[in-house]
Amino acid sequence: MKTILFAAFAIILFPNLVQASDPPQLSSPPNNSEVTSSKITWQTPPYSLYPNNPYNIELDNNSDFLSPEKDYSTNNTSYSPKLDPGIYYWRVRAKDAQGSWSPFSNSWTFILKSETPKSSNTSVPISTEKPTSETKSSTQFVILSVPTQIDSNESFDVEVNLELSSNPNSIFYLKGAFKEKDSSNYFGQTFISNSWVKNNTKYSEQYKISTDDSGKYSGKIKVMPDSEDSGFDESGEYIFKVARYTSTGSGPAWSDEKQIKINQVLSNTTQDDQSLLAPTSTPKPTLTAKLASATKSASSIAEVNQSTINPQVAGIATQTPEVEIASEKLVNWWFIIGGIVFMLIGLGIVVKFIHDKKQTGPAS
Repeated sequence: MKTILFAAFAIILFPNLVQASDPPQLSSPPNNSEVTSSKITWQTPPYSLYPNNPYNIELDNNSDFLSPEKDYSTNNTSYSPKLDPGIYYWRVRAKDAQGSWSPFSNSWTFILKSETPKSSNTSVPISTEKPTSETKSSTQFVILSVPTQIDSNESFDVEVNLELSSNPNSIFYLKGAFKEKDSSNYFGQTFISNSWVKNNTKYSEQYKISTDDSGKYSGKIKVMPDSEDSGFDESGEYIFKVARYTSTGSGPAWSDEKQIKINQVLSNTTQDDQSLLAPTSTPKPTLTAKLASATKSASSIAEVNQSTINPQVAGIATQTPEVEIASEKLVNWWFIIGGIVFMLIGLGIVVKFIHDKKQTGPAS
């Protein structure tokens, strides 16, 4: 009751201090670390919190958190979930005294490894080298038939041999993955049920297999690079291997790795485009082809002559020259007729003048 009254009092006097504007700061384990304990911790945010379970933690084996393995609320600033060895991502948010949730913090990731049993023989020194999932699985998880060179749009079948005597009749999920030598950014696609599934798709949608009574599996999966992924840079040398997940999503455990060269091919280049660029031989003309060519030439000449005589038949939008010529001739005729009329009028005037002169006679 006192907590509720204090929260209400803080809301009235200090409204800016109780708003969940920022998520809690993550503490441990450090981001991208390898640990043997699943305990995670975070810091208390600088504002008043809701009195009941103000922290919400999401933990998943996929960074998208679409279906978290753990979704937990608590009053504490730590959480120790029960997890199988594998890669995990986690994030935290907080609820303020008004009941509003903050955004989730940035997600951190860690690799949970099994604790290494201590040897009872103190006379033999214990190696300090930490075993990795790749070295551990190399004798149990082997891939074959990987080509040394492919194009970026080319697929291939890889043979997978799995031997896990402690996991008979067990479900696993497989996916092919490429990466640059010194990179952790995996990319690739696996062919499943008539479609290509990308490397970052949820584990349960990858290639499903089952071991036999002795814990063995042998089969093939079809894979290819994903040239649209940010992990693919350009033509060059890459590493290829196959990842394995358990039915609950623990993993990945990796097969042995193979080196493969990938030649970048532009995505808009097709076989039809390439055929246009390929040189073609020019066939020698046959007698029939020569006759057809001669006939076509004669026809073309006839069309040219016809279009010269009558441009309208040839489809040429020009003025008709005959109309212009007729108009010019008509104008010339009007000038001639006019000239003749003027000459006749002048001649008439002269004749009349002479006639009048004769009738009057010479002056007396």
